[in-house]
Amino acid sequence: MKRRLTVGTMSLLSAFAINACSTPTESTQTQSPTPHSMETQLSTSNTADETAIGALKQQMIEGWSQGSGDAFAAPFAEDANFVAFDGTRFEGKQEIASSHQQLFDKYVKGTRLVGEVESVRFLAPDLAVVRAVGGTQMPGQSDTSPGRDSMQMFVAIKRGDQWRIVEFTNSRIVTLEQQLFMDDFDSLPAEAQRQVTDLVTSLKQRDQS
Repeated sequence: MKRRLTVGTMSLLSAFAINACSTPTESTQTQSPTPHSMETQLSTSNTADETAIGALKQQMIEGWSQGSGDAFAAPFAEDANFVAFDGTRFEGKQEIASSHQQLFDKYVKGTRLVGEVESVRFLAPDLAVVRAVGGTQMPGQSDTSPGRDSMQMFVAIKRGDQWRIVEFTNSRIVTLEQQLFMDDFDSLPAEAQRQVTDLVTSLKQRDQS
């Protein structure tokens, strides 16, 4: 913002210099944008771009809820990279679509995604870093599953008149207690881990019956 005002001020001074040396007719023909008008244009542009970037997240949410890998991947660039919550990396729009279709068909079938963009930081007029949050509603549930709450950070680039996601990282929100439990689980021998897993499975089955 400061740099743009400086450029606007220089333009304004140049216009004054031209007007001082020109005839009245030439003066009326030379009109330079004022710093205020430039600031207004920048604000309007950022507002429109923020809305467009927010729509990228909404496209992902709608694609997830539809169970469509192609719809979920629609806001991504062809050469985008996607890092899932478990560290798995998918390269390219097609791989993002196909991998999520497998999830929609089996592991998260019937679930719904909710979330929103929390902040947009423009590093350039056509480059933005975005922070968002998301959660998953399991089938038959009205609230999100706390263990699936996530934070996302992604980079969006404007190509032509369209914004697209080029880098996306999804991270699960884990409490300290949950992390300590996972650390303890990892420290157990393989047989003990199997017994804990079997116990959790039996408790889930009992609660669902």
